[in-house]
Amino acid sequence: MNKIWLIIQREFLHRLRKRSFIIITLIGPLLFGLLIIAPALLSNMQQEKRTILVHDRATVLDFHPGNDDIAFTYLDPSRYDLQQAKQLIKEKSEFYALLYIPTGETWDPDFISAGVSMYSQGDISLKVQSYIENLIKSKIQEEKLKLLGVDPSVVKQSETNVRLRTFYLEEVNSAEKQSATELKFVLAYISSLLIYLFIFLYGSMVMRGIIEEKANRIVEIIITSVKPFQLMMGKIIGIALTGLLQFAIWVILSTVVYALASQIFFREKFEAARQLALQQEQLRAEGSAIPTDIDRSLEIINAIQTIDFPLILSLFLFYFIFGYLAYGALFAIVGSTVDNETDSQQLVLPISIPLIIAIIAMPSILDNPDSTFAKVLSFIPPTSPVVMMTRIPFGVPWWETIISMLLLVLFFLLATWVAGRIYRVGILMYGKRYSLRDLIRWFTYRS
Repeated sequence: MNKIWLIIQREFLHRLRKRSFIIITLIGPLLFGLLIIAPALLSNMQQEKRTILVHDRATVLDFHPGNDDIAFTYLDPSRYDLQQAKQLIKEKSEFYALLYIPTGETWDPDFISAGVSMYSQGDISLKVQSYIENLIKSKIQEEKLKLLGVDPSVVKQSETNVRLRTFYLEEVNSAEKQSATELKFVLAYISSLLIYLFIFLYGSMVMRGIIEEKANRIVEIIITSVKPFQLMMGKIIGIALTGLLQFAIWVILSTVVYALASQIFFREKFEAARQLALQQEQLRAEGSAIPTDIDRSLEIINAIQTIDFPLILSLFLFYFIFGYLAYGALFAIVGSTVDNETDSQQLVLPISIPLIIAIIAMPSILDNPDSTFAKVLSFIPPTSPVVMMTRIPFGVPWWETIISMLLLVLFFLLATWVAGRIYRVGILMYGKRYSLRDLIRWFTYRS
């Protein structure tokens, strides 16, 4: 045990002193913060307004001015035909595109909707295309209603937005709590994706470390003092501690970056939320009806309070640690059977398939976390770290969680034992590609 501890210290301190570890540890939170801040910055940036030249023979748009991003300039259909309008687009760079709305002998909505076209010297933005399609659609629908003798204003007044509030009933006292499906969806997606990335990131470190030591023949000196199984266990646990330390630093620094960014970029939104909360308390004290925007803010707060964050975080750490340990042993097998990282790529694929299946199945599991398919993948150790973190925010029965955890621990012990038996022989083999038969023979060696 003392030798394993010495190897853990060596692996941990060796990676801790690397310049790449320090740089990635410090830059990681900044990148995460940028992912949070960038959408807000991009949404607040003033984009260049696009001018659309409109040839509207049917006067469908009725000289609509456009919106904040798009301006319409109308041609006189009696002076310009379609070919002349196209020539204007080629000659004048200030026009982004040409919108052509045809007409027949009469104002025929079906004919117009089938013939409306856009012309430009480049690809049309999907945002512009979607806006124009929706605008023309609404105008044509209004005209159809008029032809049917229906007042469009009456139809518009009859439109009603429905906001569905969801609750779940507790089994113990039949109490009801508001659910937070959107928030649970985000937590499930982020946590399972982080598990997937961390397993590959730190698992591949084990493989690269073994390949490096094998290529430099350092391992030949090391195993004169320790058993190969002890060397492998120390290496896996040492790298795991490095990953946990890096993850903890990322969490702390990301929290600091997010707090600073919130004060700088989202101060107005937080102040507005605070004012809404004060207004809600005042209306509640007066016994008045609560407006929709305030009621929605209160729903979000109540929904957040229903999330069991300590449970999610503790289970995340468990599946992160044991998921990595299990896959670290498998990556150690790959590292001990090859001489360079290039040859390892073909052997990494079979190990990666279960994790890839879990990621591919994520949309289906998010749609129905309690399905039989999701439960089966939760009990299979190679896929359980990702799948369970996808299901846990939505609530998993305690017995399923315990069984999944036990199976993952047993799989880790079994994978470590198998990897140790192969590792003891593979680390001393050089200059040859090995088949599955060779690995089985190494596993069966008595000494």
